[in-house]
Amino acid sequence: MVSVTFACGHTVPLKGDETRPACICGETRVAKVKTRAPKFRGHCRGPLAEFESLPAQPVTLAKETS
Repeated sequence: MVSVTFACGHTVPLKGDETRPACICGETRVAKVKTRAPKFRGHCRGPLAEFESLPAQPVTLAKETS
């Protein structure tokens, strides 16, 4: 969920399917947006990353002809 604070000072939660969000008072200028931090998993490190040893995936590469 995303929380949007408009220029008027009102905060409105958004679902994500809005095309043009507006405040209950009619304001459309966005002052601040707050959302949860993204999470990553796999071969990465950092405060928002969860290390996980992922299984190998077979890949077939096409041979280039000159």
